[in-house]
Amino acid sequence: MAMKKIMAYGLAAILGAGCAATKAPQVVRDPVMDPTPVAIVAERIPEQIVPALPDTLPLEDKIKRNLAEAEQRYNEASVLENSGNPEGAKDLFSQSFDALLDARVYAFQDPRYDQHFSTSLDLLFSELNKRLNGHWESPLALTPEEAAMADSIALAEARGDSLRVIDSAGLDPLREGIDSRHTASDSGSYAGLPSSIGERDSLVINENERLVKQYLELFQKEPRRSFIQNSFDRSSSLRELIKEKAKESGLPSELWLLPVVESEYKYKARSPKKAEGLWQFIAPTAMNYGLRINEWLDERRDPVKATVAAMLYLTELYDWYGDWPLALAAYNRGEFGLSKDMGRARIAHFFDLANSNKINKETKDYVPQFYAAVLISRDPEKYGFTIPQSTPIIADTLDISYIVDLALAAKAVGVTEDSLHVLNPELRKWVTPRLDQDNPAYTLKLPKGTKDQFVANISTIEDKTPVDRIKYIVKRGDTLTLIAERNHTNYGKIMEWNHLPNTKIRPGQALFLYKQEKKETARR
Repeated sequence: MAMKKIMAYGLAAILGAGCAATKAPQVVRDPVMDPTPVAIVAERIPEQIVPALPDTLPLEDKIKRNLAEAEQRYNEASVLENSGNPEGAKDLFSQSFDALLDARVYAFQDPRYDQHFSTSLDLLFSELNKRLNGHWESPLALTPEEAAMADSIALAEARGDSLRVIDSAGLDPLREGIDSRHTASDSGSYAGLPSSIGERDSLVINENERLVKQYLELFQKEPRRSFIQNSFDRSSSLRELIKEKAKESGLPSELWLLPVVESEYKYKARSPKKAEGLWQFIAPTAMNYGLRINEWLDERRDPVKATVAAMLYLTELYDWYGDWPLALAAYNRGEFGLSKDMGRARIAHFFDLANSNKINKETKDYVPQFYAAVLISRDPEKYGFTIPQSTPIIADTLDISYIVDLALAAKAVGVTEDSLHVLNPELRKWVTPRLDQDNPAYTLKLPKGTKDQFVANISTIEDKTPVDRIKYIVKRGDTLTLIAERNHTNYGKIMEWNHLPNTKIRPGQALFLYKQEKKETARR
């Protein structure tokens, strides 16, 4: 389907939702794109930093605006692609994808728009994923050849009637020995199904399950073996924390293996769908479970807060499905998406669903990958792996009621800015976040034993924010190169100052720029 036709379908869905309402939609403030100016406690941003104007458009107009931007970027990318510039096209396709996901965040704020928008957005994402060379694949995923072989085995099993399915009347038992009252309820919940593969606080894994066995073998071979081992190595600082939080939630302690397949234990891992952090939350889900995402910080990168949010989400998923394979699949697929897959296939076991090929490939692989990692962790020597001793990061914490530049904070305790970012990975800027009535202080993490030193040294500095900083709001048509030329710097410095993962910027985005000579002097 042509992109323009899909965009038109998406706009029609939004307009349909608006017409169906009995009154104008309420404007809902978005904490990422609609930063309302607030007073700063104790310290003020220097006068030359002009705050971004709040986005006061109605919710419906915001969605349509982002759809229009997505279409424009898509068309520009198509021109580059046709002119033989695939790299430039890919960058613009990614910008189209970002604008589309922002529209999805807005739609999420109102159930009317969310409901009407979901179908059109799925079509848009599908189209863009094709143009971006398909969905991002984990390095652990099957190659096309391996997948073809696995599918042929699954097809043979299906022909042998090995799958247990619900008949057209929905009266057959969903599980062997379970009567029909345990079929899915009208609400879509499968919580009535008793689990035969693990209670809430434990995992029982069938090592002979075809997909689990397949990944168990693949993980012992390169290059996947190195990905798993490196993830185990990176887990040493967080493993005990996750086990502790899981135990407090009444969940299996082996959930510490989930970030192995989610993010390879990388705090700042980011997928093309904007899933971020150790637990790979997308923005709407993260905010729904209490994580803050705004111009200043992204708590999906905070391993402690993100772990707490992940335990809450996993608890709800287990309570919904009553079954760990389904709960884990829903963590990857989304609970509503998985329930729709189960309803269409009329299959209520995850591995039956996976073997039927009536679920997307990423989710089909996800649970077996996790289970294979769990089996390896139970006997690492048997499979040729080592799990290093836990070495938790121990840090001092200090609640500060002012904004401070990390260059000054680092100098106050005698470390580098990068080392402070390691301790405070949720920070998106070179400064601690602005404060408001709901968040009157920020908890800054410092190297162990340096809190008193920080307090003593920082108290001698009157202006704790850099005087040579300016705030630039990106305009339509801007590129990092153009902005750099206008401000007598280079785009690499702008990326460094703002911790940008790539050169993509969008209208309305705030960038911090520094006068080169003063900045370098301040850092010395």
